[in-house]
Amino acid sequence: MSLFSRILLQAALRPRRILFPESEAEAVCEACSYLLKENAALPVFLGCPDELDSALSSPCFQKKRPATIVMDEIILDKLAEEYVRTRGTLSHRASKRLMKNKLFASGMLLRLGEVDCVVAGLNHPTVSVIQAAGLTVGVDPYVSAPSSFFIMDLKHSIEGGQDLLFFADSAVQVAPSPKQLAEIGLLTAQNASRILPDFEPRVAFLSFSTLGSANAPQVEQVRNAVILARQRNPDLSLDGELQGDAALIPRVARKKKASDRVAGKANVLIFPDLNSGNIAYKLTQYLAQAQAIGPILQGFSKPFSDLSRGATSDDVIGVACITSLLV
Repeated sequence: MSLFSRILLQAALRPRRILFPESEAEAVCEACSYLLKENAALPVFLGCPDELDSALSSPCFQKKRPATIVMDEIILDKLAEEYVRTRGTLSHRASKRLMKNKLFASGMLLRLGEVDCVVAGLNHPTVSVIQAAGLTVGVDPYVSAPSSFFIMDLKHSIEGGQDLLFFADSAVQVAPSPKQLAEIGLLTAQNASRILPDFEPRVAFLSFSTLGSANAPQVEQVRNAVILARQRNPDLSLDGELQGDAALIPRVARKKKASDRVAGKANVLIFPDLNSGNIAYKLTQYLAQAQAIGPILQGFSKPFSDLSRGATSDDVIGVACITSLLV
């Protein structure tokens, strides 16, 4: 069974109220029509009456239609009041103006429990989605900063037997500290298990060095992250620092005398910075023709996910289903 089918079935077991603030996007309408047809989600659209009427008149919606939340004065006042109560940095009037931005309104609706999760980003850059999420639902108190991961569904199993890999962080943290890198590894492993209950995460912290084969400040950063991650979760299968081939290929891991607990069979790859993570996922996507699902944002107190601005309806479906599994 494909990854797409697996996450769709998982999501259909407990359909969640997913708010899509960009109902004007054709890919969102197509995705929501499919999610309704498969009973995999309970889509919710947000906007002024004209926007909602336009979205719901899409030929995608023949039988079932998404629920709607109208951005009227009552809703805006309610959201502004909650924003003032929780943030305390703006007046009610200024907060109400801010709530006219659908990303911020979505975040406050999520905070208030009116929806279960938010999926946005087709018409907004990642930085805007992260800012809205951070200022509304906020970062989880156990995490120092948000991050992200991609699920890479490979066409064929690689030499180590893996056909499914989690890449982190490939979209958010530019230069994570050792503490942040450790958190990214632990959080990605945790979320991988939540999305796929039969998935056993084996976490490799990647570098250009394998267990002391080279020395540099960048390598030391990764080593320190591994120490911190082990201290926080000694039961998790993790190792590092590892080069990519030592992490994935058993014969290379043996030759480089890396432990076989993770080396040679890693399935959660933690990149030392955004340069390496972003480049790696795009090369894997286009050269290996892997399906890349994400970025899935993590580290917020409630699930608030981002979409690539080039996302197709299938991409929206994938991100929506995965986000719903993190509720």
